[in-house]
Amino acid sequence: MAFVNTVGDEELLERAQKALRPHGVHLGWAPDADEVLVSIDDAQTRLPATVSRGLRPAGVTLLARRVPEGSLIVTDRVTSGVREELRKHGLWHVDAAGNMSVRSRGVVIDIQGRVDNSSPRQPTSTFSRASWPVVLAVLTAPSLVTAPLRTVQEVAGGSLGTTQKVISRLRSRGLDSPPAPVSFHDPEMPPPWRALFDAWVTNYLEAQRPGTRKGVYRSDLDMRALRSTMERLPATVSGEPAAHLAGLDIKAAVFDIYVDDVGSTVRALRLRPDPDGAIRLRPPLWSASLETPLPHREPRLAPPAVVYADLLAIGDPRTDTLAQTWLQHEPTLRHSR
Repeated sequence: MAFVNTVGDEELLERAQKALRPHGVHLGWAPDADEVLVSIDDAQTRLPATVSRGLRPAGVTLLARRVPEGSLIVTDRVTSGVREELRKHGLWHVDAAGNMSVRSRGVVIDIQGRVDNSSPRQPTSTFSRASWPVVLAVLTAPSLVTAPLRTVQEVAGGSLGTTQKVISRLRSRGLDSPPAPVSFHDPEMPPPWRALFDAWVTNYLEAQRPGTRKGVYRSDLDMRALRSTMERLPATVSGEPAAHLAGLDIKAAVFDIYVDDVGSTVRALRLRPDPDGAIRLRPPLWSASLETPLPHREPRLAPPAVVYADLLAIGDPRTDTLAQTWLQHEPTLRHSR
């Protein structure tokens, strides 16, 4: 699949190209290419490339699971935090200001500290936090992009004004019809939908960074009793418990639970506040219509994007792999509802 998907992508590459000329660096690409030719002096190398705007540290973690190691990430602005995450994941970068890092086949480029003043800085977040429920509703049920606004509002909650603004913005960005395929694991997912999914998950992961998490507990129950009691709760589960209840091969060790009545859940699971605990209680951001009920069990499964993000938020290679398995698995689960 071509990495240049919009006129904006092409313009971003051209800005980077212009900024790099004084350094003797040349970028070459074809309209339908999935790689960039990087040249300096008599050396050149071809790198798989991906355009990712508004990149943030948590977004790099997400991106690294989808692109080959050694890829060139083309973005509008690379901060120090983003640069460090790219380095940790074995990814090269170039931005609109001409900052670039590449070491491949004799091509060694390390340009830092340049600032692009040719255009206004792009916002780091595609949507405000008030917009999250609307975006989540659309990611869970993509047909909502063509539904009446009041239908979307009933599913997502929030105000009609916020719903109208978000849906209008989505449609203006090319999300005016449901995608085919419907799996966000599928590489053929249309780029605007993929970008929306990545933006939502990135924002979610940023909110879950250490030091920002609230509602974290430990239980006085042993692990077996905790799992058994949780499976009888009238709650919504995500992360590892959701993956387990959906049939994936895992025994939950970290518990993401969404409830309206925190007090009764704290009592049922015999919880105590603990910033290093493995149980996270939060109110849901969505309506029950976006959840997946389970036969003969009390808990319901959180929307697929939430389960995926909660698995990534654990920050363990085991659950990183499980998150990808979940994306492959969840369309079957969705269609069985």
